[in-house]
Amino acid sequence: MSPLMPRLAIVVLAAGGSSRFNGIKQLASLTSQHSLLSHTLTIIKTVQQQADFNIPHSGVIVGANKHKIIEHITELERTDNRNPVEVVVNEQWHQGLSHSVHCAVNFAIQNQCSALMLVLADQVALTYADFLALLEAFQQNGQTCCAEYEQQLGVPAIFTQQDYSALLALKGDSGAKKILIQKQQLNTLNKVVLPYAGIDIDTKADLQLWQANKE
Repeated sequence: MSPLMPRLAIVVLAAGGSSRFNGIKQLASLTSQHSLLSHTLTIIKTVQQQADFNIPHSGVIVGANKHKIIEHITELERTDNRNPVEVVVNEQWHQGLSHSVHCAVNFAIQNQCSALMLVLADQVALTYADFLALLEAFQQNGQTCCAEYEQQLGVPAIFTQQDYSALLALKGDSGAKKILIQKQQLNTLNKVVLPYAGIDIDTKADLQLWQANKE
């Protein structure tokens, strides 16, 4: 394990109501073996287990349909007990993405982690290699690090402890992108080209298209 790597928490944001999906998107079948959420959590577990970095804690933020999703996560833990994932309930999920980000930051603080990786549950094309590239870029100088795709900045992204107050100040449906843009303007941002980060699932048509292209 790298001695220069701070304690890092990985948190998957999965609290949304998925109104455009017309169903519980997190539980939708991605493959014969995985839902969207279990696919992402399985990769995160692999990153924790195999990557040579200090990642003692991982969590998943749930909100809408929390009981069904927690039951699903519990079943995953029965079949894959590597690095147990902690469930955090965001009771204010309906007030916007910022509340899930707040939950993630508080999770990192409570577990004494000085860095936080935020991940979305529906970025289904991301691979272990993508997360490894992000971690390696972060390790270079310890600066905030994010994915770059289609000339956009976004998650997955790794934030430092110095970013926590700005993340906790987000309101409504604001995600962390504006913080990434500010850090880019200050030349304090590491960017990693991750084309697959631009692929996410918003509708059932998106899911069907992704599955068709994978076959």
